[in-house]
Amino acid sequence: MNATPTQITMSIGISNRISLEALDEFYEGVYAACEAYGVDLVGGDTASSQRGL
Repeated sequence: MNATPTQITMSIGISNRISLEALDEFYEGVYAACEAYGVDLVGGDTASSQRGL
């Protein structure tokens, strides 16, 4: 209703096949997008996944 978001949460499922480096790059992109759109990532959930991301 015409609001401007200032915060977001993100939930993600991650397989053990995803390298730590790839995950770091993913989060760098998330933080870059947050900065570009002027929002803060304030929480969410991380769970294991059977396949990929």
